[in-house]
Amino acid sequence: MLKLEELANAFELEINDFLDKKNLSFVRFKIFSDLGKFKKAKKIDNDVTYYINACLTEDGSDVKVLSQGNKMAVINLNFEFAVPTQSPRYLTTPADFTGSYYYPTLIRETIEEYFSLKKQDSVAGQFGDINFGFLNTGVLDVSVGLGEHITYNSYIAYNFVEDGLNSSIFSINIDGEPLAFESAVPNRNSQLQTDISSDNANYISKNIVTSSAFAIDVTIPALNNALGQEFLDCLFNGKPNVAHFVDITIKKSLSDQIMYSYLCLVNDINLSLVDKKIAGHTLSIIEARDDLEMYDFPNGYSVYRITALDKTQNINFEPKTRCFCKGRFYNPDSWVTITPDELNEDGITYLVVKALTFSYIDEVNCTFYKVT
Repeated sequence: MLKLEELANAFELEINDFLDKKNLSFVRFKIFSDLGKFKKAKKIDNDVTYYINACLTEDGSDVKVLSQGNKMAVINLNFEFAVPTQSPRYLTTPADFTGSYYYPTLIRETIEEYFSLKKQDSVAGQFGDINFGFLNTGVLDVSVGLGEHITYNSYIAYNFVEDGLNSSIFSINIDGEPLAFESAVPNRNSQLQTDISSDNANYISKNIVTSSAFAIDVTIPALNNALGQEFLDCLFNGKPNVAHFVDITIKKSLSDQIMYSYLCLVNDINLSLVDKKIAGHTLSIIEARDDLEMYDFPNGYSVYRITALDKTQNINFEPKTRCFCKGRFYNPDSWVTITPDELNEDGITYLVVKALTFSYIDEVNCTFYKVT
C-alpha cells in the first residue's frame, strides 16, 4: 500500500524534474506530508534556488483487498502550495502578460501541465489513474517568511490496483502510425465443437476449441492525418480487403516490453457526427488470412512474388526493412528462411514490405517480382 510520504517524495521528484524541462531549474518544490521546517531560498556563490513550500495531505481513502490479497484503492489528496508574488531575479515578466502576478501564474500553469500529462502514469512504482484540479483561483495573503504570496489549493484523486496494469502501458500502431484511441478492446473469439453425451441424463455439453480469431474494437477521434484518411476512404469508398500491419505493445518499463503483431483487415467502421463536436470512429479490426496476393495495401506498401528456381532448396534472404511473409513478421536485418513446404505447387510465395532492400539475398535460387 502506498504511504503518503512515498507519494509526496515521488511528486516532489517528478515536479522538480518537470521544472527542469520547463527551464525553471532555479525553482524547487519542497513537499511535506507531515510537519516540516519552512524551506527558504538558498544561495550558493551567485546562484540562488527559490523554494516553493507545499503540503500533501490525505482527505479520506477507500481500500479494498481482493481475493488474492492485492489491494484496490482510491486515495483522495489535498495539494496546497504557496508562491511568492515577487518573481525570482532570473525571471522576466513577458511584455504580453496581462495578469497581476506573473510568477504565481507561471507556477500554477506548470503544475497543471505536469498533472495533465499524468492522467495515467506511475507514482512511487504503482500504476494508477490520476485526476487533478484546482479548488479555487488562489488566495492572496501575507505571512512571516513568505511575505506576500498566493496560496493554491488543489485536489488529487489517485486510483490504483496493487500490481495492476494501467491502460497507459498499452499502445497500438497501424502501419507504423500510432493509433490515438479513446478505448480499445482486444479480444479473441473461439469456434467451438460441442459434444452432447446421449447417455448423460442431464445432457451436459462439453466443448473443444477448433479455431480462434483475434480482433480489436476501438473508439477513436476522427483525425486529419494519413491514418485518419485511410479510415475515411474505407468508410466512404468501401474498398474491401485492404490489409494493415497492426502492432500492440505492452510497455511495463524501459527494459520490460513485448510487442504482438498481426496482419489485419477493417471489418466494421462507422463515423459519429454530432453538432459542433469532434467526429469519432468506432471500428472493428480483425486478423487476416496469409493470402497476400488477395489484398490491397495502403500507399507505400508493395507485394512481391517470390519464385523458387529450385523447389527442393530453401530460399534465404535478409531484408533491411520490416516485412511480412508466410504468416510471420520479420524485423529489419532478420534472417528469413522459406522452406520448400512453405511454397505453393508452383514454387511461389509472397512478401509485403514498405521498401524492399537486402543485406543478403540468395539470387541463385529465387527471383523477386513486384506485383503491386
